[in-house]
Amino acid sequence: MVDQESVYESHQRGDLTVHIVYDPEGGWDPREGDNLMEIMHWHRRYDFGERAPDHLGSIEDVHKWLKKEYKAVNILPLMIYDHSGVTLWVGDDMPRGIPGEHVGWDTGQVGFIYTTPERIELLGTPKNRVDELLRAELKEWDDYMNGNIFGFVIEDADGHELERGGGFIGDPKYALEEADGWIKWYRQDQAKLVKRRELEAVGI
Repeated sequence: MVDQESVYESHQRGDLTVHIVYDPEGGWDPREGDNLMEIMHWHRRYDFGERAPDHLGSIEDVHKWLKKEYKAVNILPLMIYDHSGVTLWVGDDMPRGIPGEHVGWDTGQVGFIYTTPERIELLGTPKNRVDELLRAELKEWDDYMNGNIFGFVIEDADGHELERGGGFIGDPKYALEEADGWIKWYRQDQAKLVKRRELEAVGI
């Protein structure tokens, strides 16, 4: 049976139960794949990517340097909330639960995210969606770093495990959608099995 301490929520699907579980060790680091997003930052304690050269004295200097040296485009401010954990977001996309915009020593801009024309072409990214996808990549990476990773366990009426999966980063609905897809296949497979047995029983 599933460890109840790991259960985020449970759903009934007829005689089956879907447990959505926390899966903090699952998933793979999104930054290890082919990313549209590049990061330039100046935080002294964290390694978010390439660190801005020390000779650049201001945020504006970094912005200009990115455009000159990397031909950077779609440059967006990288914000941080560093208090009992680290949360990252883009500019005006402050997550819920952050106490006010740019308040205190633990909140503020820590760099930029951006991309390049070469990466846009390489990944075949529509130019009108670049900002949207940059924000989405950062959100996924933030979810990964903060352990917002989910899985599912499907049990029958007797509590026997039928299937499990994991590594769904961000919204737990992705784990539930995968579980529902498996249940649909399982129902169809069971129906075929019943039909086969009925035919065998009458000698067909």
